[in-house]
Amino acid sequence: VNEELQKRGIRTWFDEQRMQGTVTEEMQEGIDKAATVVTFITQRYISKVASKNGADNCRREFLYAQRTKPDAMIAVPMHADCSFPGLWSGPVSFTLGQTLVKANVVDGVDSANFGSQMDALASEIRRVKTKNCANRQVSPASTAAAPASPSAATTIATPEQLCGG
Repeated sequence: VNEELQKRGIRTWFDEQRMQGTVTEEMQEGIDKAATVVTFITQRYISKVASKNGADNCRREFLYAQRTKPDAMIAVPMHADCSFPGLWSGPVSFTLGQTLVKANVVDGVDSANFGSQMDALASEIRRVKTKNCANRQVSPASTAAAPASPSAATTIATPEQLCGG
């Protein structure tokens, strides 16, 4: 997913590639600099975010994005059992359950369909970025966001010049 978005002109901040130093500081900085935050939805991710484990990085990352960038979050289901937001639970459902899913990267998707799903996701990232810039929710020097690999099922953000950069 990360490579496909980059091919479509979206520069990404992917935690597995950019983590150096303190994990929590790196996650926070990545989200702070993001115009969009793409969340890959799996049942495991939903469970981790819903857990009461304050040390779980998925939970911490999601809750921070929820608090600081609620209008910039994009949900991308990664498995067929997560394709229907009405079946999500916990904070993921609370924050993203009413959003219209623009891209579905479910298991077993064929390559032609995968390409069209990546086009839809790139389009949604650009739409959210433009909306946030127009509403001045993002500073001009800020960055845009995009996702990681399907196996990561985590929230990511990307460094791309926004609002005229």
